[in-house]
Amino acid sequence: MGRIQLGVWLSFGLTILPATARGAQYAAMNEVPVTGGELRLKVERQGGEFAFPLKHTSVSVAISGMMAETRVIQRFTNPFSDPVEAVYVFPVGADAAVIEYELVIGKRTVKGVIRRAAQARRGYERARARGKTAALLQQDRPNVFTQSVANIPAGEEVVVRFKLVERLRYDSGWYSYVMPMVVGPRFRPPGTEQKPITYVRPGERAGAELDLKLTLDAGVPIEELRVPTHSVQVQRSQSDRSHVSVTLAQADRVPNKDFVLRYRTAGARSMLSLLAHREGSQGYFILVAQPKARFKEAEVVSREMVLVLDRSGSMHGAPMRQARLISTGLLGTLTPRDTFTVVDFADSVGTMAFRPVQASPANLGRGRAYIANLAASGGTLMLKGVAAALARSPGKGRLRLIYLISDGYIGNGEQVLAAAKTMRGLNRIFTVGVGSSPNRHLMDRLAEVGRGFSSYLTLKEDPWPLVKRLVQRSAYPYLSGLSIEWGGLAVRDLTRLPADLYVGQPLVVAGRYAGPGKGTIQLHGWQDGQKRTSSLEVTLPERRSRPALAHLWARQRIHQLMASQYGRVSSQVEREVTRLGLEYSIVTRYTSFLAVDESPVAVARGETPRRLVQSAPLPEGMAAVDVVRPDPPPAEAVAALPSPAPSSAPPPPVHHPRPTGPSHYDHHSGRSSWGGGGGDVDPLLLVTLLGFLPFARRLRRR
Repeated sequence: MGRIQLGVWLSFGLTILPATARGAQYAAMNEVPVTGGELRLKVERQGGEFAFPLKHTSVSVAISGMMAETRVIQRFTNPFSDPVEAVYVFPVGADAAVIEYELVIGKRTVKGVIRRAAQARRGYERARARGKTAALLQQDRPNVFTQSVANIPAGEEVVVRFKLVERLRYDSGWYSYVMPMVVGPRFRPPGTEQKPITYVRPGERAGAELDLKLTLDAGVPIEELRVPTHSVQVQRSQSDRSHVSVTLAQADRVPNKDFVLRYRTAGARSMLSLLAHREGSQGYFILVAQPKARFKEAEVVSREMVLVLDRSGSMHGAPMRQARLISTGLLGTLTPRDTFTVVDFADSVGTMAFRPVQASPANLGRGRAYIANLAASGGTLMLKGVAAALARSPGKGRLRLIYLISDGYIGNGEQVLAAAKTMRGLNRIFTVGVGSSPNRHLMDRLAEVGRGFSSYLTLKEDPWPLVKRLVQRSAYPYLSGLSIEWGGLAVRDLTRLPADLYVGQPLVVAGRYAGPGKGTIQLHGWQDGQKRTSSLEVTLPERRSRPALAHLWARQRIHQLMASQYGRVSSQVEREVTRLGLEYSIVTRYTSFLAVDESPVAVARGETPRRLVQSAPLPEGMAAVDVVRPDPPPAEAVAALPSPAPSSAPPPPVHHPRPTGPSHYDHHSGRSSWGGGGGDVDPLLLVTLLGFLPFARRLRRR
């Protein structure tokens, strides 16, 4: 047996076992195929309590206008008599940029420097071997980071501080800020590499807690403010209705769900907001414009609705209940001139009907019964669910709307995005993230690829307002083919415009400018075959200090470069992303922060620091399931693809026998198949999915 390395992975108290025995995969939930058994570590106790290195996390948020600046302070203590190394994972906002990083040991503060990822890793390993206290911050995914802290001296405390900046999301009159708190379990299809995560068992509790304080300066009076996820204390200024302070309540400080704040302001909605930064010769700006909608319900063409439901094990319980309510609510908006079907996926893919059926009362009843019969269990083969929904073109004269409802807990997101980008055709994809900590990065990007938009529903919110908003906005994009004429302003390096603009959705474009100026820009778009134009007065200032805008422009530029080549990043894109990361001090896939304390060594040279494991709570609402089941044959996780029998009429619904409990993984019936339905499969779909078969054969030989 090969050498086994053990490590610690924490996400605001999150545990992972990163290194594996040769050829083994380790997993966090029953839905994940595992080979070679299961590896667990026992956390040592001190005085009858679990000894965890991460003791406390403080989050301080300052929101001004449309910008949010978040500072995070994490305190680590070493309760042992020998040095320790802590490695942990933490989530960030889907579009946030990590721009500052510091390591504090006693009274000494070491500022992190941005380096190429491989160079930073080598520097960290050298410092660790020399007995220096050091910290390394790396990107696993755009919204999931890994941080390592080496040589925490015995009995001492080490503090890590970092800063994030991001733009608030605006949707139908509401601004929203999200602070992710925990990385949910990710299903790993065969061939997907990722670090598995371990969660606390019943009766245990992660040692770390957090406090959060938020100050909001909206610039205009705040009409309504909501925090649907946490218990908070809200303090409003008596003299200034645009200022609010929010503090997390003592009873709600377990980091097991995302913190979500939403607010809307009083008065008329502004059509234009421009934020600018210019201190030297180079300026940066973000333009947010919302043209007036000319949407009329009667203009909506006949719809072909495809509901794609995630019924994997992570959706068991409250998430699945919310998914059912959303789905049945969407069915209730259909009329007899519309058609629909339901596709569901876990470790197999099922469908209500071979082809979309008319939304008659009988068929709608059939759809509601099908949804009610779905039970959450098994793996998350989202790639096959998305492929099944995209396999056919919409019916003639119909607008195909695909609503994908999921928590997004998968480890092969780039494969799904690449397939959706290739197979999108005339379809539009609208994602709905369900749960207390959904994978917002994946759900946002999948909607972006599908020329739609993403929405989110917490476990405690009423689904009906979301359903109404989805139907009103997604049924018909009110502006397509967008373009901007800049009226002679010296702008450059602009981010790409979206393909479509929907009701309630603002147009956001970021760029750079060489010199100040004032001009009238024109926003063009097409509606009902006619060209529509909106004129906006814009001023680019000569001097304005908002340094975060430079980082946000670079962050958006990096996102668009990476999104242009999902699954196959070229050397040219890698070089450009690396350059931007180094120039703007942003953590990317190719750049990392490194901080090394060069004071006298913390531990003796050559002394191996102890690695500790700290578990995290499961995301709120997720069932407490068995961690893994051992040894399913890897090749059985690859789908057999039967050709559907030709038929002009839809066959009866396909019902999959499924267990009611969440801790089931059937290695015999769990093989990924189409379950006898799923639509007619075109050659592109076959090529996409059959591409996995050579890998399966290699695994079988191994």
